[in-house]
Amino acid sequence: MSITLGEKLRQAREAHGLSISQVAEQTRISALYLSCIEND
Repeated sequence: MSITLGEKLRQAREAHGLSISQVAEQTRISALYLSCIEND
């Protein structure tokens, strides 16, 4: 089974030691939306 976009994003975020809130602040994408993407 292939890795989903959400899984890939979560892995990248965690590899950099960032929280969803930190990514949201840096990208100006809402934390809720990022969370939804990660939990696809």
